[in-house]
Amino acid sequence: MKLLRSASGLVFATMLSRLLGMVRDMLFASRVGGGTVMSAWILAFTIPNLLRRLLGEGALGTAVVPLFSGILEKDGGKLDAGRKFSLLFVTTGVFLSVMCVLTGLVSLLAVPFVSTERIKLTFQVLPLVMPYSVLVCLSALAGALLNSLKKFFLPALASLALNISLILCLVAIVPLVRACLPVLAMLSFSVLIAGALQLAAMLLLLRGSGLIAALPPGSLRKAWGDEFLREVWRLTLPGLVGASALQISFLADRWLACFLGDYAVPALYYSDRIVYLTTGVFAVALGSVLLPDMSRHFSKDDHKGLMDALALGLRQTFFISIPAAFFTFFHRREIIGILFGRGEFDASALNETAWALAFYAPGIPFFAAVKILLAGFHSRKDMKTPVKVSLGCISLNIILNLILMWPLRQGGIALATAISSSVNFAMLFVLLSRELPGLGFGIMLVNVFQSVASSAAALAGSVMVFHAASQLGISSLVALLMSAAVFSAVFLLASISLRSGELQQWLDFFKR
Repeated sequence: MKLLRSASGLVFATMLSRLLGMVRDMLFASRVGGGTVMSAWILAFTIPNLLRRLLGEGALGTAVVPLFSGILEKDGGKLDAGRKFSLLFVTTGVFLSVMCVLTGLVSLLAVPFVSTERIKLTFQVLPLVMPYSVLVCLSALAGALLNSLKKFFLPALASLALNISLILCLVAIVPLVRACLPVLAMLSFSVLIAGALQLAAMLLLLRGSGLIAALPPGSLRKAWGDEFLREVWRLTLPGLVGASALQISFLADRWLACFLGDYAVPALYYSDRIVYLTTGVFAVALGSVLLPDMSRHFSKDDHKGLMDALALGLRQTFFISIPAAFFTFFHRREIIGILFGRGEFDASALNETAWALAFYAPGIPFFAAVKILLAGFHSRKDMKTPVKVSLGCISLNIILNLILMWPLRQGGIALATAISSSVNFAMLFVLLSRELPGLGFGIMLVNVFQSVASSAAALAGSVMVFHAASQLGISSLVALLMSAAVFSAVFLLASISLRSGELQQWLDFFKR
């Protein structure tokens, strides 16, 4: 119940962030479109996002949660954690600033040698948007410390700053600017403002929690030999290798898509946003809640508690993500049309995005479940095993990209991602089951079957309602909302008839 309570608060905050993100992307579609300028923005913003995923929310953020969780369990833990955080904050900030300057210089030097318009715009705007990586990574580091204190809701709300700032820019400034580069420059400045506001909010939350502590004199001079920093980087480096390879694979997807025409990169971007609206809201939230909880179980040698928390996370993730995959796949055109189909987002952009989403959607349960399994490894300070598995799956993904992208275009790139994610999940689950034999493959399989059966019944009802509403001339938005309501109702009724344990957990939670 405590896990579900923490997860529900974080789900609400994450849902709010995802909804604002969807509004942002709808405005991108109408004000920027799906062509050259949007391709340049996606490619440029991918680089600071890469550092955020690698360090802030990736390897570094994941590594410090078990460490801070253990420190906070001891006497005087807050003061000690505050000092260690301050040292880590300063050293990480210096490292990221150097990376930012070097990336900007390389980008500016490359501009004269590029003739393709979208690539040239990418290199021109990259130095403007790169400082965001410093701000957002430090914010994520502060969020990791707050999560170790089981504070999830307010840190998640701070991340709303990016979407709010971009929405204001797209509404008030972009319509007044016509040239490509000024549009991208205005978007970059709005991102920097958002990063500064988010970092300020996170530091205020840390100060309110008593976790801002002054560094002892001479700490920075001794940082290279500091035992805590060595432990942080010992845990971070394996994850950094895996995350780097994952992001290289992500970049490879985007750059390969560049060779498929102007619509391919935006199509992957917009379909990706829809997929992660479903997986990100619940799986990311539940994984964030499970990591500090399982870390505490591990530090106390409570292996049963760790195993029970992990099993709960996997069952609940499949219970939510499988129906999401069914609904997204069969209603993809309507979803894309309602969310993005206006302004500069024309029929060609809709068709290309729907084609990519058709191959992304079946992978939704695996995208979500991998996040839960990773928390199981990271809570036990096992950073190397997921890296080894991910390197193999990334190699598989790149090979499949090269095979599938030519006959299926961006759909082949999406399909390669879905296949490699399913292989990643299978390998991680088998390896973790050997360490925690009580996970129970048989029970998990029964739960998956129940969700698939309930989703199939729900889909039949929703498709019938949507077609009937369309025949009556009802607008696509109302028809999709009606079909979603029927889908949800039938899914819940079918889950009740199949005596789903996951649904019963939520019913018990709401009763309390």
